[in-house]
Amino acid sequence: MQTDPKQTDDSPRYANAIAAALGIYTAGVAVQLATGSRAIPEPSWPANAILLAALVLGLTAAHVFAGRTALVRWLRSVPVAISAIVLVLAQAVLMGSMRQTPGAGLFHDIMHSWPFALTMVYFLVNLGLATLARLFPLRLENLGFILNHLGLWIALAAGLLGSGDLRRLSMNLVQGQPEWRAIDRSHGDHIHIVEMPFAFELKQFEMDVFPAKIGLLDTKTNRLSPPVEIPAPGTEFTLGDWRVTIEASLPESSYFSDAYHAMSAEIDTAPAARVSAKNQKTNASTTGWISCGNFANPPAILELGGGLALAMPDPEAKRFASRVEIFTDAGERYAATVEVNKPLSLRGWKIYQLSYDERRGRWSQTSVLELIRDPWLPGVYTGIFMMIAGALFIMARMRKAKA
Repeated sequence: MQTDPKQTDDSPRYANAIAAALGIYTAGVAVQLATGSRAIPEPSWPANAILLAALVLGLTAAHVFAGRTALVRWLRSVPVAISAIVLVLAQAVLMGSMRQTPGAGLFHDIMHSWPFALTMVYFLVNLGLATLARLFPLRLENLGFILNHLGLWIALAAGLLGSGDLRRLSMNLVQGQPEWRAIDRSHGDHIHIVEMPFAFELKQFEMDVFPAKIGLLDTKTNRLSPPVEIPAPGTEFTLGDWRVTIEASLPESSYFSDAYHAMSAEIDTAPAARVSAKNQKTNASTTGWISCGNFANPPAILELGGGLALAMPDPEAKRFASRVEIFTDAGERYAATVEVNKPLSLRGWKIYQLSYDERRGRWSQTSVLELIRDPWLPGVYTGIFMMIAGALFIMARMRKAKA
């Protein structure tokens, strides 16, 4: 049997790459155990920028001054790339199969462990040197490779080194009270108060809800059958063995004098409906009010007997937002609305609508905003868009070659 010469030549390179990958992981474990550290601190500005500059300059110097040496050629080789990818994937499998808790140690906080850090350096060195080898001299046929590999390098470097600059804060607003302070819960059990260069005053919390629904409630298990939207008054429909008729439907109501009464859409109102139900098997019938109620109005169900009742679940939120007035330390003052899935941009921060007083629902007088600042995120997006462009370029070249 004849041996493939290329396979024979590559075998030591793969063996060396596998040995290097195992050595890097072992060295990471040894450092973790020797230092007794449970997690590597995430570098923040300017330390992360210095690390990035050092990595870029080091790779560039290696390519320019030692690009023809056996070591650099091996570091940018396919065997090293495969061993690095396998090492990254192996740790990703561990992360997915073992519970990860910040600061929990070697196998339970893998992303902040020394083995993972050294693995990513190994991967970035291989990826960077391979990209530089194709980048100079620049040729059109290498453009797809360069966009894919350089984009991946930029996205990984920005995501890993920029994590220390990610800030995620929350701010509790009370209607009519300006608030400058945000809460930082990223330090475990310790809560830090952060004074921001801007303030929010909640003017009005707004919530739009879907129409009220009705369903059969098992009063023994407190389980509600899939509810249906309450139709117009006079409509008949079937729920289980019961024929239900809507006699009155009140989107806004208040409870007094033993009944629900229609009200204008002012504070404290809740939806209610007067219904009648007739059992189609026994002809038993009953009539009464149902309502989900709220903090100011009692809920009501219509008992049907046999452990069943007609009930109205709490309305589902369609949209909720906070109308706020913004104050800055520069003396600016203006109105804005912070809505779910429509964040507000302010001085490099993204402001999201996070939550509200669920007990009061749409009548909430408090609102919780989430403030996120991630200055390295544009770098991650740049890398992703470069990879997309590289994939499109390669597909266009393949289509052109087939034509």
